[in-house]
Amino acid sequence: MQDEVTVYFLTGKTKVAPFKASQADESLIIPRLELCAALLLARLLSHQLFVLRDIVTIYCIRTWSDSTIVLAWLNGEQKQFKVFVTNRVTKIRSLLPHCEWSHVRSLDNPADPASRGMLPEELLTNRLHLNGPEFLYDPNCQFSSLMLNEFPPEQLPEIKTSFKNVLFVQDSIQPSDMISQFSTITKMQRVLAYCFRRRNIPKISGPITLMEYERALNVAILCTQMTYLSDLHKQIKNQGSITPTTIAQLAPFIDSNGIIRFGGRLKRALLDENAKYPILLPQKTHLTELIIRHFHHISLHGGSRLVLSMIHQKFWIISGRAAVLKAVHLETVSDISTDAFLAALDRFVARRGIPYSMYTNCGTNYVGVVKQLKKLFDGASNQHTLYGRIPCKWHFNPPRAPHFGGIWEAAVKSAKTHLKKVIGAQVYTTEEFTTLITRIEGVLNSQPMLPLSSDPNDLNVLTPGHFLIGQPLLALPEEDVVNTPTNHLGRWQLLRQAF
Repeated sequence: MQDEVTVYFLTGKTKVAPFKASQADESLIIPRLELCAALLLARLLSHQLFVLRDIVTIYCIRTWSDSTIVLAWLNGEQKQFKVFVTNRVTKIRSLLPHCEWSHVRSLDNPADPASRGMLPEELLTNRLHLNGPEFLYDPNCQFSSLMLNEFPPEQLPEIKTSFKNVLFVQDSIQPSDMISQFSTITKMQRVLAYCFRRRNIPKISGPITLMEYERALNVAILCTQMTYLSDLHKQIKNQGSITPTTIAQLAPFIDSNGIIRFGGRLKRALLDENAKYPILLPQKTHLTELIIRHFHHISLHGGSRLVLSMIHQKFWIISGRAAVLKAVHLETVSDISTDAFLAALDRFVARRGIPYSMYTNCGTNYVGVVKQLKKLFDGASNQHTLYGRIPCKWHFNPPRAPHFGGIWEAAVKSAKTHLKKVIGAQVYTTEEFTTLITRIEGVLNSQPMLPLSSDPNDLNVLTPGHFLIGQPLLALPEEDVVNTPTNHLGRWQLLRQAF
């Protein structure tokens, strides 16, 4: 009797899977349903143990599941799983704290007939469902051999996404890299000032003072000069020959803070020290860009001359204003198609030469043309031919952003102003309208830029026309017909009166 094994069907319970589960991702929902089945077993078994606690003496509890993923969840650490799995694994372990879980093959699983479905007459004769698998009757069966091998953790579903913090340690940090992290000059000064406060003993509290702001700016300037003007700094320090000569003519020197300044000819002027000896700044650096942007904002978006005049009160930027000339070229086209654009571009190149860069407006009314242009210039069949004809760089502005092309939008506004004042109710032919457009182009290119001399009696000024043809763009003199009656004028005289 000691080796006799008796198996009884005591109780069973099933649960229908929800409808949403059948529509979800099968790779995720099947293991979850298997886990819910294990929880259903744990609750049923816990209830039976409570009912039979005074009737039967229980020495060992062993449960089986045919899901390898569920067994891996039950044997793993709870905190590494997602909330759904963690909550149910915790509940199962609390209901059956001393239970041993083993793996059973699907062919030996007595719960399969209940889950897969079976007719009543078939169920009555199904020995697996009522009496269990054959290995339960073997007294020499080692249940430990039925335990599942360890499941690879990296292959388990429902694992929490792990985030790792990786720190890169550098022996030295370039000052230019630190300055490039800031978007405004005031923020850079404020952060550097607080960093200097952390180094002070005792600690300083309260708002940042003006002296701290100045110290932070001087440190940023010194770091920028040592990065981009290190050769000039060594030449001045060693009292050697300074190159280039354009900088040597300005008598640069190093002040008490180690910053390079310009000497110039204002030593005896009644000006501030910063105005007499401005700080030298490289042209294309992040700090220089922050300073220009700062003065641009405090001048309420003033022009380049106003911004430069304010900057020169304290700083001197190498080649601070390179683009000083703007000339206008107007073309008449029949429509805004790609062919008309390319024809106008050919006329422009024939008269003005091949440009180095082309900036194209992408307004909403030109979106279709821009798409055609991009397709035209990006196409493999036409790319070689077009780039061979027009070897220039193309830049497309963002859509709905006319402020990106302010330099030519101002010229468009001026041209429209002249058109509205001149055309009136007249209907022009193509030849007449082309003549008018060309006249407006000449007027716009005759606007004064700078006086040609310092003599107050010299009324000649420098215009864009001087750079185009060497003299102002003036039309041929003709008879004044402004006060002549309209019915006495010919067609050309009528147009001249409008001009």
